[in-house]
Amino acid sequence: MNIKLQLYTAVVVSTAIYASETWKSTRTIQNKLDVFHQRNLRKIIGVTWNAEVLARTGQRRLQDIVGDRRFRFAGHVMRMAPERPARRAIEWTVADGRRKRGRPKKMAINI
Repeated sequence: MNIKLQLYTAVVVSTAIYASETWKSTRTIQNKLDVFHQRNLRKIIGVTWNAEVLARTGQRRLQDIVGDRRFRFAGHVMRMAPERPARRAIEWTVADGRRKRGRPKKMAINI
């Protein structure tokens, strides 16, 4: 079981939460991540009920792992030089402090 859990963590979990630092964090996405994680862990340990699956496998909820990654990424961006695009995007505000009322206009993209 330990080898299965190590492989699951290394391959499946890392693939499932790839680039999760940039995802929008909603309750729906968090629930989907946790359902996916619980289902896979139940299959690995061979049980059909949800009780104590995380405790028996020694795993954490995926939404907690994603939250830690987002927090670490935010620290990385905030330590960047102020002229870097990612840092400027985080600190950007509208010139007069307010946006226009209504839906944003569609912009034509010239390729």
